[in-house]
Amino acid sequence: MTKFINGNVGSFEAGEDVVAFRRVRYSSGTVIYSDAGEAWIGITEQAKDSGEQVSVRLRTAAGTLKIMAAGAFSAGAQLYGAADGKVDDVATGQIFGMALGAATADGDIIEAIIEVGVQHINYDVIYGELLSGGTEQNTHEASATQNYPLGTRRVTPEGDEYRYAKAGATLNCDLGVWSFNTQHIAYTTVAASALINAEEIVIDVGGSDGVGADGAIAADELVGGCVVVFPHSENSFTRRITANTVIAAGGGEVTLTLNKPIPVAITVDADHCEACASPYLDVRTGNHGGLRPVLGKADVAATVGQFVWLEVETDLTWFAPQGTVGVGAHDNQVVWRHDGSLDEHDYNDALNTKAQHAGTVMTRAAGETQGAPFIALRR
Repeated sequence: MTKFINGNVGSFEAGEDVVAFRRVRYSSGTVIYSDAGEAWIGITEQAKDSGEQVSVRLRTAAGTLKIMAAGAFSAGAQLYGAADGKVDDVATGQIFGMALGAATADGDIIEAIIEVGVQHINYDVIYGELLSGGTEQNTHEASATQNYPLGTRRVTPEGDEYRYAKAGATLNCDLGVWSFNTQHIAYTTVAASALINAEEIVIDVGGSDGVGADGAIAADELVGGCVVVFPHSENSFTRRITANTVIAAGGGEVTLTLNKPIPVAITVDADHCEACASPYLDVRTGNHGGLRPVLGKADVAATVGQFVWLEVETDLTWFAPQGTVGVGAHDNQVVWRHDGSLDEHDYNDALNTKAQHAGTVMTRAAGETQGAPFIALRR
């Protein structure tokens, strides 16, 4: 585990023999090479044998860094992670950075600058990276290709916030867009013991779990979702899911890769958990019967299977209103109806008083009658 952290460099136990200038990831209290498409925490600064302490320049460090190439590429090339901690210009997973020097062969050491974590498109800020093979997608565009991880956050200069989502049916821009899926994995047991600081856990999946209630879990179907673990002798903890293995059908065991290490050891069959996929995996408009959470607004009409940016917070937008919205004094709060339209928050109405809050009426027409009305969308 970490021996010390001092500014830009940390000292870690090597989990395998390592050489200098390669990407490493944290694994069970040690660091090992990060392969193509895998997360990484920093770059080794010297060669060390397994079990020895190795200095790692953290990925949060300022300035440029030295890194080992996996093949030839030119200066200015966009770099990605490659096998055994190296980098290459072959698009695999998230962007690593940009080459400031050319590489002529496998094993060359070049200077690079890290360009991961935040993108700027037309002055919008996107908290994440393009997927391998993805292209930039604006908020007014629907795409048949997934370009970003589901749930990726985007903020405009005006402060409007968006999340990236997949349409499970045709989306209507007049109505609130809601999350279709129920919880993917019900209360279940841990299928394998795991040590403290593990970044993967194995859990049991029932025959009626999964999006189709048939015990099937597709590869990475749960990415962007969450798992809550109930250790038998400790407080519960939650982790985001960054990857998962496949179950063809009928239930079984699935391995979850987590966004950070677990705080306590967990025990097979003694500890329990529940899990859900990203709420942005299947979004729809229409009648949800008051049973689903509304996530936001589609800026563009989309058909089933397309990917869009959902506006989830803004100071000014519009949804189809009921006739009483924004009419009369002290009538500024709005809630979501079962059909995705807006209704007034009427505490005398048994349904409206329990409905999901949508936001605040921002404008009225002359004479204090109903205007559009424009609302501030809030979650």
